[in-house]
Amino acid sequence: MKTIQFRVLSAVASLSLSAPLHAVPAVVKLHDFDNTDILNNPGPQAPNDAPVLIGSKLWFTTEKGGYWGFGTLSTFDVGTFQLEEKLSMDNASGNTPKASPVIDGDQLLFTTQRGGTGDRGTLLSWDTAGDTHEVLWNSPDRDSLDPNQMWGDVTVIDRGEGLGKDIYFMAYFGGTPGFGGILRYQTNDQSVTTVHEFQGAPGDGRNPYKGFTAVGTDLYFTTFTGGLVATGQTIGGGILGKLDASTRGNESVTTLATLPGGDGSLRFPAHNPYYRAKDHSLYFTSIGTTTQSGALLKYDLHTHTLTTLHEVQDAPTSGSYFPEGKLAYSAVTEWNNELFYATIQGGDHGGGTINRYHLQTGAHDVVIHLDSNPGDDAQPLLNMGGEMRGGFTFNHSTASPAFYVLTKQGGAYDHGTILRIDLDAQVAPTPYETWAAAWSFANSADAAPNADPDGDGRPNRVEFAFGTGPLDGADGNGFALGDDSGALELRWTARSDASVTYTVTGSPTLGAAPSPWAPVAGTQEIMAVPDVSVPSGYERRRMTLPTGAGSGFFRIEATIHDATLP
Repeated sequence: MKTIQFRVLSAVASLSLSAPLHAVPAVVKLHDFDNTDILNNPGPQAPNDAPVLIGSKLWFTTEKGGYWGFGTLSTFDVGTFQLEEKLSMDNASGNTPKASPVIDGDQLLFTTQRGGTGDRGTLLSWDTAGDTHEVLWNSPDRDSLDPNQMWGDVTVIDRGEGLGKDIYFMAYFGGTPGFGGILRYQTNDQSVTTVHEFQGAPGDGRNPYKGFTAVGTDLYFTTFTGGLVATGQTIGGGILGKLDASTRGNESVTTLATLPGGDGSLRFPAHNPYYRAKDHSLYFTSIGTTTQSGALLKYDLHTHTLTTLHEVQDAPTSGSYFPEGKLAYSAVTEWNNELFYATIQGGDHGGGTINRYHLQTGAHDVVIHLDSNPGDDAQPLLNMGGEMRGGFTFNHSTASPAFYVLTKQGGAYDHGTILRIDLDAQVAPTPYETWAAAWSFANSADAAPNADPDGDGRPNRVEFAFGTGPLDGADGNGFALGDDSGALELRWTARSDASVTYTVTGSPTLGAAPSPWAPVAGTQEIMAVPDVSVPSGYERRRMTLPTGAGSGFFRIEATIHDATLP
């Protein structure tokens, strides 16, 4: 008796290693910050984080400049090139803001490192409609054990009617151990609660740094130190952590990954992570590596593994020192499947670099060498600004896509600059991305190729390849073993474009020696009258198994031709 067992292999995503890096982006200097005439025309100076774009205006803070010299909240119109100081920090309201403002309706929320009644920082709100500001919270004075000195961005979670909104923010110092903490400001009653005090090594972080990355109510962050302690060291190299803020009053902090301490390896994560929904992973930079130059890191939230994607090279080439830059400090962002990040020192001109990493090929290059030395007009690329400490702000244009960035130093007056980085046009969405966008996933993580939101054991990449529904675990798998005039045939639902290649393979030993899986001879035919309902973009195929196939196992291998998939 002939026994044929039919099995289907999960779809396999192929990675196109030939995917090229895009053209080197052009950089345009839009403005030189000038605080040289501090008595008559005190301007903004030394921005420390990225701007936010509202309409045609960039909103940003500077840690120096303004009437009192304590920093500013300012705007720059990218259409008219007009700079406007909105608020000169006066120490009572706050001093030395290092964070980006965060948009919440008509309000811009940001923190300061110093100032306020306790001279340990404030939480402020700027009303963009009324051009007024309000101090929401003053940190305690220097004798208090409460967390203080806020260096990072805030995150807002709306609790719904009756509860108001919660504003979560970080304190770099303070708390009972003195290592900083996480605080919550409640808009319904203006109360502030310490959610978490960092304990340092070995399992907890120390000195939270640049704010949160929100994925739903999971708030991801880094700490500058803490975590593991290397032999002979007293502090660790920092952690990647998560604050579960799903329920007010029941928040919890989890350490996802620790970086080794001062033993010459990866350490000191420098910014909050970038969340990439396509692969449900976090990307961030560290300042220190074996070369002291920094690294680009990835944390996979599926597998809970930390990977070093690229170590910034510091070996001199062509006479340059730290050719890829030194101290990878900025946030990470993505454009056309390439990650962008910055260093604050090194490069050809000493002002740091802007680097990019191709996610599919691992190719890496320096696209911009920044300059922190003003007054040198001998070379056209000099004098553009240096020490970019923030992130990249996208202009949301399809016709002329660009990033806006702020540098802390350099430029004509060595007070920093505003730069525009012109990008390639956005690549068209892939068939998988178009397919995923058509489904109403509960959250972006559910759309990842390896996610299985309906819990049927088939990840999205398999559902895409074989036309099944990623949100319906009871829809079957679409495969059939039929009988056509005494001959057995396999039937399956296939993509009608060229995005997936299907190969029928067989083995009497399930691929084990001595009979590995081998392609089965036969022709794939499109069924003119499908035996099942076929979704748009798909077709029903069949293939007759060879006569005398004998006892064995058969499977369909689906190779997805999409270099953007992980």
